[in-house]
Amino acid sequence: MNSEEIDLRKTATTCNSHPILQLKSSLESLSERSVEEVRVIFSEKDIPVNILRFILAKYGYIVHEISRLNSESFLLIAKRKTEK
Repeated sequence: MNSEEIDLRKTATTCNSHPILQLKSSLESLSERSVEEVRVIFSEKDIPVNILRFILAKYGYIVHEISRLNSESFLLIAKRKTEK
């Protein structure tokens, strides 16, 4: 299984480099390459979990696990939807 990690914690929060924009750009590239698993490290103050779930679903990923890394950061693991 091919897996990629996106770390959104150290992204500048200017209007054209917000973590959400970085996430969408990364997901577009990953979905084109058919990456099966995405590990996203993020701060909930930058991107609320429900927004992250919505964006991931838009690119064909389903959240499988969310765990807290420290007081500000989370690790989210999402896998590509499989069609049956």
